[in-house]
Amino acid sequence: MLRTSQLTVCLSLAIGSAPLLAGELQVKMSVQEPVGVARKEEPFCGGIPLPRGRFPKDQEFTVLQGGRAVPAQVLPMVVDADGKVTWLLVDVQASVPANGKLDFTLAAGKSSARPATPLKVTEGADGVTVDTGKITFVIAKNKPFGLFDSVQSGGKPVLAGGEVTYTDAWGEKPTYKADKPYELAVEYSGPMRATVCAKGFFVGDDKTKLRYIARVTAWAGKSRVHVKFKL
Repeated sequence: MLRTSQLTVCLSLAIGSAPLLAGELQVKMSVQEPVGVARKEEPFCGGIPLPRGRFPKDQEFTVLQGGRAVPAQVLPMVVDADGKVTWLLVDVQASVPANGKLDFTLAAGKSSARPATPLKVTEGADGVTVDTGKITFVIAKNKPFGLFDSVQSGGKPVLAGGEVTYTDAWGEKPTYKADKPYELAVEYSGPMRATVCAKGFFVGDDKTKLRYIARVTAWAGKSRVHVKFKL
């Protein structure tokens, strides 16, 4: 069974020596609710492989449901040395009944469907700001890393500052505080979803020199985020 954050993918296209026309691309996708809980406008995502050498990285794609375009975000995930996209990252949001299943089709072409509240990402000298339409948060570039420098909901502050630390298990068990990121990058950004990655070290940790890597993913119209943090 699949988790609700995944897309099941079935490729339905002819891959041969003849050129593949954009209109011939038909990738069947489905989402399935596996645990018996109805989902409302739940984010789903998945990686989609494409035949090599057929589509440029700026090729536009659309996601259809029942023949009609639905709001979606389709971004190149892997691009080869010739500038051709070989993997796509597809994001949609869908309401799925308990134990239900929905079918979609990925096709080449421009889509006019947009989310009601598109996600917005702003990169500045001081950091990255993400506005989902429900919350707005800032990840600072020039301050010690504390995950979020600030969070607002409905224009009102709900969180400010914070810190990330780790305690060494050896010797006197010192605790080290995360330094400012040496790299803060927007890895994926579009109207449906954004992922921001922060990388850095810990102040005073001259022995182990552990590095933190934090990826924060947010979705349009949602107040929750997903944080993947590792040392």
